[in-house]
Amino acid sequence: CEPFTSSKDRLAAAHGELLPASWKRREYDIVSTKYNNNHTARHHRDRENAKHKAQKKFWETRDFDFIKIKYHDDDKESDFQQQ
Repeated sequence: CEPFTSSKDRLAAAHGELLPASWKRREYDIVSTKYNNNHTARHHRDRENAKHKAQKKFWETRDFDFIKIKYHDDDKESDFQQQ
């Protein structure tokens, strides 16, 4: 008895890499909003990257603390105090 092979496997064996685009699996499934392989680790990495990008963008545009009434950067604060 021959082991079970799916139609996708039989087509891949017959035609090689010339499969329709709909038969090729992507890394991320947009319907389930999950990665197909290693979802948890990749999801955490994506969240960390997004967090660092947001922090960088925040600190590029904000250099003054209105609550403490001083600059976040000590060099900038000392330059302002000397004026």
